[in-house]
Amino acid sequence: MTVLGERSLGAQGPAASAVGLGCMDMTGTYGRADEPESIATIHKAIDPGVNMFDTADIYGPFANEKLLKRVLAGRRDKVILATKFGGAELDDEGAVVGGANGRPEYVRASVERSLRHFSRRSGTCRRRFTALAARLPSCTGVMYPGAP
Repeated sequence: MTVLGERSLGAQGPAASAVGLGCMDMTGTYGRADEPESIATIHKAIDPGVNMFDTADIYGPFANEKLLKRVLAGRRDKVILATKFGGAELDDEGAVVGGANGRPEYVRASVERSLRHFSRRSGTCRRRFTALAARLPSCTGVMYPGAP
């Protein structure tokens, strides 16, 4: 238990810190990115016990996921990475090629792509489906505890 408290992710899931860190602007979503400041912020969040980091494939695109991979190297078994997808369809280069996409084949490709960005040894990878026009009404997310 951290000083921040913890929340269980599901009945058998890992424990996430009650306070997480949203990383949206760390790769310039709202303006010029300051990578040294972003890295320092991530490290300062870990000190009091933050272990939940939230990002999305569209941030960068992909730059945010890759930043977290670099900064959290060596600590992946101690963190939970939450990344969203589906709000806009991206190709493998990060270009927006369509609107919201919840088709099963895109979900699968998006999950695999983010796992490559985080590396398959990234601890727990939690993918939240955030498409505005979901074609899979029962799909609320995919969880990869201890992603291979």
